[in-house]
Amino acid sequence: MKNFVGVSLFSAVLLFGSVSTTLEHGNNIIKPIRDIENQGSLGKSGRIINGQAATDGQFPYQLFVTIRTTAPLLGLRDYAYCGGSIISTTFAMTAGHCYLAPIPVLQTVSYKLDAGMIVRNTPRQSTIVQQGQATLHPNYNSNTLENDVALLRFTGLTFNTYVGSIGIATTAWNTLDRYAGQSVRVSGFGYISNNGPISPILYWIMQNGIPYATCQAAYSAIPTTCFCAYDTTNGGRAICSGDSGGPITMMIPGTQTPIQIGIVSFGSSGGCDTAPQGYTNVAAMYAWIISVTGPL
Repeated sequence: MKNFVGVSLFSAVLLFGSVSTTLEHGNNIIKPIRDIENQGSLGKSGRIINGQAATDGQFPYQLFVTIRTTAPLLGLRDYAYCGGSIISTTFAMTAGHCYLAPIPVLQTVSYKLDAGMIVRNTPRQSTIVQQGQATLHPNYNSNTLENDVALLRFTGLTFNTYVGSIGIATTAWNTLDRYAGQSVRVSGFGYISNNGPISPILYWIMQNGIPYATCQAAYSAIPTTCFCAYDTTNGGRAICSGDSGGPITMMIPGTQTPIQIGIVSFGSSGGCDTAPQGYTNVAAMYAWIISVTGPL
């Protein structure tokens, strides 16, 4: 049985060990995408499973987020990697389970945002977000992954062809099964082989939104603040560890303009492509988001 491990559960014991809990939901165990070991059909080819390589400037809103800790004796180190998205000139968005709380006296936390790149470690621009500029949803639940969203206030990014923001779904989009049957797109730097490493290339896939009840049947219980998508064509296209916090988008009906509708949140611990995958419903989070960011 695989353990469900939320990032925030590590915060109080980061220097001394780890804490894990298990949540069994039907035939699958919900687990944050960041923590899923590559099983299923991922094998050694990995990355976003069966994804396509992104072209330069295709996803100007995409971020590669490095969660970093600083502690006495240990110094500065990279703790984990997540995806993220630029949603305004001053705010980025990621998953709540990508947020790490500091430990007073013992540990501080910061977030490095790499922007404008399709090859990892070659960002056109980067900026550092200090802990005081990171905001976790006050009702985030690391056990159920309800309200799995966090916001990062940044400075120092200049918008151009390769770095820019994406609009997000508003409360008006928050209806049951709003995305069922819709074609949606996910992008990220997920794992490229069993247990890593992170992909050196930005990949993307198309999935299909599915009814909430269908997803709930696969897990028995899922967050009320999520929607799910799945794909069984071409061997199954799926997100995997390292993609957490990244954007899932769709085209605004009647246009060629993408809008972010979700945040990569959870999958089954049985493998990246073995069950529907869950995304935080941005429309359900919209009121809280603008309470932090102001009008977008």
